[in-house]
Formats: sequence, structure tokens, C-alpha cells
Amino acid sequence: MISSPPPQTRLHNVQALRGLAAVMVMCVHLWAIDQKYSPAPLLPETLNFGMAGVDIFFVISGFIMVYVTRNWHAASATRVPEFLYARTTRIYPLYMAVTFVVLCVYLARPDMVFASDPEPPNLVRSFLLWPDERPPLLQIGWTLIHEMAFYLLFAVTLFLPSKWRGLAWILWTGIILLFWQAGPRAAGPELTLLLHPLSLEFLVGVGLGWAYVRWGDYPIMQSRIWGVGMVLASVALFAGLVIYLDVFPSHFTRAIYFAGPALLLLTGALILERSGWRAPRWAVRLGDSSYALYLTHILVLSAMGRLWAEAGFAHSGLTACALAFIAIAAIISAELTYRLFEKPVLTLTRSGQRKLFG
Repeated sequence: MISSPPPQTRLHNVQALRGLAAVMVMCVHLWAIDQKYSPAPLLPETLNFGMAGVDIFFVISGFIMVYVTRNWHAASATRVPEFLYARTTRIYPLYMAVTFVVLCVYLARPDMVFASDPEPPNLVRSFLLWPDERPPLLQIGWTLIHEMAFYLLFAVTLFLPSKWRGLAWILWTGIILLFWQAGPRAAGPELTLLLHPLSLEFLVGVGLGWAYVRWGDYPIMQSRIWGVGMVLASVALFAGLVIYLDVFPSHFTRAIYFAGPALLLLTGALILERSGWRAPRWAVRLGDSSYALYLTHILVLSAMGRLWAEAGFAHSGLTACALAFIAIAAIISAELTYRLFEKPVLTLTRSGQRKLFG
């Protein structure tokens, strides 16, 4: 008999992992600030591997999509629009607000936003998160373009009976592998995105979600020792990759290297929660504001870094204190953004969802 985990609405450990992933990505750009403004940089170059936080985000997204639709046997014509409404209203409002701030800076001082790229961004595609050969105006938004593409394709599978979705996801995985084996360089940005190798990370999370929904009540899924072992194995694998790799990989190699450790980390977090251990409240709270931190941290770090340099503190020998202050400022700014903007907007959009879809 297939069993499913209890119908909880919130996975605290998964939320804490979101916070961890956002902080990992923030550390990458904090390292860049240190390199740019400090006369004697302190942070090691290995912090660049904090970009693996993106891979953790992708695996979590795949898992969550299966988890929230676990009781959908075959989606009706209204369920899929409701699913897409929930996803777009979760992603776009804050993203568009932050992108608008970046646009204002870009119009006033383009050298401060897109100085490293020879061609300007496509503003319409940037706001719409539409795939393009150039990065979006808010450059970290490239990951959200991948998110939205995954949501669209996942929504298509929801029309299938639940017993057939696993086969559809396996077929999806096979098509991606064949596409990249054949060489995707001749494809346009839209097709390249839909069949991008980083989609494999979402599908790894989908596979975990499928297994968790069906076998979440098995004793092994409630063993704290097994959960701790999964987490430690993930940390060991990530550490090994940092030592083994000279530079952060991209595309297919990245998916192959980092999907496994991210999967182990998420699995361990789920098992620990099923066994009764939950992440501390501050970690869950950091997860609540993780999306705001992810989108706003580059703006805050860049502004604080410039202030640090222009005030002359970059030469004061207090680099460690300055970097800690800048990082804390980014986290506090994200918390304020979440409380004052993101959370109220989510309340409004969810109210609209109830009115539109019942």
C-alpha cells in the first residue's frame, strides 16, 4: 500500500535550506566586494563555490512542486492555471520591483550595472523573464528564467494521471540528455532553455518528491541517524568538489557534479524533520526572507562596498569588520524587504487566488 507523509503545510527544514542556499550565493558576491575594494582581501577564492546554492535551490524547487501537487490525481482545466498563477505571483512581484530599482540605476549610471557586457540588456525580456542570449538587467535573474521554464513544463505533466507522471519525467530527462549529446548550439534561446542541462537538477528534486510522497512513512525515513548521515555525506561531497575543481563548472558538468550532493542534503533535512528534529527558528526565519535576500543582496553589497571605499575605511585595516557589517546589512535589508513588501504582496495574491479559483 502506498502511503504519504502527513499533510503538513510547511517543511521547516526545507525552508532553512533555502536560507542556507541564499547565504551561499551572497558569499560569492561578498568575495567579489572584498576583491574589488579591499587593499588586502581576506576571503578565500573558494567562496565562489557558494554558487552551488543555486543548485540547492533548483533541487528544492523540483521537490516542492511534487509535494504541493501530491494529491492531484489528474489536473482539471482550472487547476493548472491556478498552479501557474501561484508560481508567477510568487516570482514576479518582488523580482519586478527589484529590477525596477536596477533600471533606475542603469538609466542614471549604466556603467554601474552592465559595464562588463558589451551589449545592453533587452529590457522587455528582462522584466518578463523571457530567455535571451544576453543576461537580464538583474543578472541573477537568469536563475528565475530557468525556474519559470521548469514551472511551465511541470504544469504540462499535471494534466496526466498521477501514475503516468513519473514516466513523463523520465522521458523529459532522456530528451535533455539526448539534446545536449547532439549539441544544442544551433538552437534558439527558448528551446535551449527548455532543454537546458540545469533542468536535470529540478528533475532530481522531482524524483525525490515522488519517492517522499510514496515512501515517507517507511522507518528509514524517520531515522535521525540516517538523516544526519545524509547531511554529512552531502557536506563531504561538496567539500570534495571544492578541492577537486579549480573553477566552478557550468551547464551539463555542473548538473552532474552538484545535483547529487544537493539531493543528499535535502533528503537528510527531510528525514530529520520526520524524525522530530527541526531547524532553529532563526534559520527558518532566514529561509522566509531567502528570496528577498537572493534578489537584493547584490544591490546592498555593491552600495555598501562603494560607501566603504569612498569613506576611506577600505584602508583602515578593519576589513573583517567591514565585510561582516556589509553581510549583516544585506540580511537585515532582505528581512525588511520580506516584511514590508514581499509578505503583504503574497497576502494579496493569495487572496486573489482564492477569489479566482475557489
